[in-house]
Amino acid sequence: MSHLLADLLEGAGAHIGEENVRVTGINSDSRAIAFGEAFFALPGSTHHGDEFAARAVERGARIVVSDREPAKPLGVETVVVEDVRGAYARAAARLFGPQPETILGVTGTNGKTTVASFVRQIWQQLGIKGASIGTLGLQSAQGLEPGTLTTPD
Repeated sequence: MSHLLADLLEGAGAHIGEENVRVTGINSDSRAIAFGEAFFALPGSTHHGDEFAARAVERGARIVVSDREPAKPLGVETVVVEDVRGAYARAAARLFGPQPETILGVTGTNGKTTVASFVRQIWQQLGIKGASIGTLGLQSAQGLEPGTLTTPD
């Protein structure tokens, strides 16, 4: 299934050269980009996603969304938005729907995964749908989907 990039970026102040460009999804991880997806080059604490944009294009990115122009041509259009992280969040909400009505965050040094798992299991026993995302991956009533990041995008 493909989506109009203009719809995904609505409200982000983006000027898209190809108004009808379609993408198969969105991603901010150049290593996991799938053919036809939009690559969102997010700024990080030590690196900017732009450093990985060429790799994303090589792997099949259809377009790059960033908060700055690329240093050199990438071979695909770059859409510049003021707040790329916000644009990524809005695009994700449009693709996957709104966030759950109730979200519980667990902080601290030790025991976060255990507490989150216990809460999810208690909710499940009470008939409340729930999932936990963390060190182990995504846990839900359907099972465990292992992850690679403690706090995925």
